[in-house]
Amino acid sequence: MPDKNTPTGRRDLAVMMLCIHYGVRIGQVTTLKLSDIHWKEGFISFTGCKWSNSLRLPLHEGVAQALLDYIKKDRRNTDFKEVFLTLRGKQRPLSKHNHYAANFLKYYVKAGISSKFGGSRHFRHAFATRLLSQNVSIKTIADLLGHRHIETTFIYTKVDLNQLRTLAREWPENQQ
Repeated sequence: MPDKNTPTGRRDLAVMMLCIHYGVRIGQVTTLKLSDIHWKEGFISFTGCKWSNSLRLPLHEGVAQALLDYIKKDRRNTDFKEVFLTLRGKQRPLSKHNHYAANFLKYYVKAGISSKFGGSRHFRHAFATRLLSQNVSIKTIADLLGHRHIETTFIYTKVDLNQLRTLAREWPENQQ
């Protein structure tokens, strides 16, 4: 788990929470705007990425807390609309194509998860599989994942059970 006592850890935790709870692509997270978070109304909006339409989803309490921790403590520059900014040097928005996979891979290694992929793909697969186990229709899952073709969604829901158990276990707290 990212170290909640550091700016990088708080930002990475918020990014990961969005990916885990909503199954969105990393590009949808890095382009998230402050105006996309509707705190009082309790929802969050994600703009379309690839083939998908925009999504408007309930704001999960844990996600909201992670976002607030990062925004209040580490987001110094108020000139940008984007939620997530770089932390080194002059703050600026993260690039849509930011190579965030390396950040995820670092946490996978810490948690003892072997992966040739470092990106948010594992989170999307786990998200789809979790919804399927809750009897959510494959069409709804496809819509949430932004898939144009339902066949793609079937691939996402075929996660190896051992891999899913590994991803679902508790992240070790405060390991460095």
